Amino acid sequence: MRIFSLPLACFILFLSGFTQAHAQDAAKRKRLGTSSVTIIEPENVRHKPDVTADGRSITFLPAFRVLEEPKSFIKIWKPRLTDKKIAKKFAKESGSKFKRLLTLEVDGRDVPMVITYVSSSYKSGHVYKALFEAENSIVVIATIFDDAPITEEEVLNVFKTIKVNVETPIDDFDDAPFTLDLIPPFDFVFADSGSAFIKSYPEVDELYAKPSMSIGYEDIFIYEGEPAIEDLEAAAKTLFPIDRNNFFQTDEPNYSKMKIISTGYVEAGPGKAYIIEARYKNRACLQYVWDIRGRSEFDDYLFAFAMGDSDKIEPVKADIKTMIRSLKIKP
Repeated sequence: MRIFSLPLACFILFLSGFTQAHAQDAAKRKRLGTSSVTIIEPENVRHKPDVTADGRSITFLPAFRVLEEPKSFIKIWKPRLTDKKIAKKFAKESGSKFKRLLTLEVDGRDVPMVITYVSSSYKSGHVYKALFEAENSIVVIATIFDDAPITEEEVLNVFKTIKVNVETPIDDFDDAPFTLDLIPPFDFVFADSGSAFIKSYPEVDELYAKPSMSIGYEDIFIYEGEPAIEDLEAAAKTLFPIDRNNFFQTDEPNYSKMKIISTGYVEAGPGKAYIIEARYKNRACLQYVWDIRGRSEFDDYLFAFAMGDSDKIEPVKADIKTMIRSLKIKP
């Protein structure tokens, strides 16, 4: 869930005279690490060690890797591999050059693919990304450097050997230390070991105008000579607005200029929370804070911070509150 971009290594597959027919005869099917993907490869190709990042399955052949994520990520990836305008924009943002879109017939299904070109002072080459829709979102990626002795046709023939069998669907909150019940349109979760960013939209919204919510942990550092924080209300007001620079957002509006319009205690999620609702021009936010000292290995306070344009927040505010009431800390 993570655009949340994960660090990915790249290994080169050196193949010569490789065709699909040759692969069928000379190789046997291999699982790509611990992913749900199997592939037919020549017998003389050695697997690299598995690589995982933040709990997601990122596994490698020498040139092929698999990014396996929750099923909701299909809605994020599909436009990038089927809509030319979106694909060009995503390629540019990723530091590559868009080449073309195509559709492969793989194991009886139509699989969308995008081909881009990456240039660097070290090595340059083509990147092939194919989306397989299953109980998990599965993107198979091949990076072929310019000096690799393999043709595009041969690369595509390797893709055509792929089979997908998902035995364990990935939960949206697999990586997070908490969980909650999602309500549409809040279908997109980017979670790590200490936080989550929940979106109501699959695309990038650089202005953060559409409703979204950050959940995570915060602590309050008391400098020598400063009074101690004695209650949850004081803690919540000290933390408002939550600094989300460490929670996937660095370019959003300055919420510190927002005017607090309502506050109070509510029973929600893991217990008693202090809620602050605020407005600034056309912006709106809701902040919940819980005192979880002694209940978590993380910081002293758990927070949920929902934000967006006022006219977009209002229609879903009841859903936001319902989701927050379902918030649970994992044992």
